[in-house]
Amino acid sequence: MAHTPQDCARLYAVMAGPDYQVGSEQSRIQPKVTIPKTLLKSLVGVKVGIDQCWNQTGVPDSLFNPFQKRLNWMIDQGAEIVHFIMPEKDVVYAAHLMCFSNEIASDVIRYQQQGKQVDYDVEMISNIQAQTVRATDYFIANKIRTKFMRIMDDLFSKMDIIATPMSKSTMVEIGAGDHLYGRSDAKTVGKISYFTRIFNFVGCPGIMVQLGHDKNDVPFGFHMAAKWWNEEKLFEIAAFMESEAPYKKPAHLHTPPFKTA
Repeated sequence: MAHTPQDCARLYAVMAGPDYQVGSEQSRIQPKVTIPKTLLKSLVGVKVGIDQCWNQTGVPDSLFNPFQKRLNWMIDQGAEIVHFIMPEKDVVYAAHLMCFSNEIASDVIRYQQQGKQVDYDVEMISNIQAQTVRATDYFIANKIRTKFMRIMDDLFSKMDIIATPMSKSTMVEIGAGDHLYGRSDAKTVGKISYFTRIFNFVGCPGIMVQLGHDKNDVPFGFHMAAKWWNEEKLFEIAAFMESEAPYKKPAHLHTPPFKTA
């Protein structure tokens, strides 16, 4: 959504915070937006949570090695590593899929009611969801969400952020016709959202800082997540990291032909 943490902070300041317009009453529980006013001079005192097994399992070296290199740099800058084990990941992934696919099914029905077309595989997933998932399944998935929110609350009482690689995969080639109706590619989505979807599921904020570019000149990054309403900490750390390794603009404004070898 933004090229730099500073721009991201500005965008967040516009979008977030309490809204006192009629119909936006639920937003009023949000605290007032705060964004960093100065740049950190070091990472002394910053506690970074790391689940080494989670971070490394199934992640290609082309993504993991730059992540580990940047993590070592953070240690050199004064950050403290807090090792932990992310519990019940498979259960959370299943619950997230249940909620996510249910939301897709709802959107597909709404699109079709408006006379819009969706890709066949998306429509098929929607039909399967409607025919096989019971209300009790969705209820249980949300109970798992509540349980994991408590787990996250406990984890973030011991660390400021949790750091992971961006994903298990870099971006994939856009296929012919994808621009018309989109594409549902569950395997690729699972790899790309492997780390971020847990935080998405419980509503924790996250940010990416660029690490490099893959063989197709597509950027990949260093992912960090923090506790609810602690976006300011993410902006501080991300801005400090990019001050030492500034954002590099890709050589291509549009995606070049992807290399398959």
